[in-house]
Amino acid sequence: ELASHQHVVLRDIPVYHGWVTEDSVELATDVDGFVEKLDKVLSGKSDKIKEGYHVAESRSIERIAHELASVYQKVMEL
Repeated sequence: ELASHQHVVLRDIPVYHGWVTEDSVELATDVDGFVEKLDKVLSGKSDKIKEGYHVAESRSIERIAHELASVYQKVMEL
């Protein structure tokens, strides 16, 4: 959803730690938090689409494929 230039509200769980932050999405930990974050998005008070898209770009399949190919090449040189 980050790559589609959408507002994103996610549950604040460990799987997102280290690559998704409050700078790029709205994070919530409970129902009240989700209500608050959704209200923020729907009222136009959240502007994280651009930063969210940057996160998506950094994790694109093309970029990951390039990184894996680079690692593979280094291993083959050993």
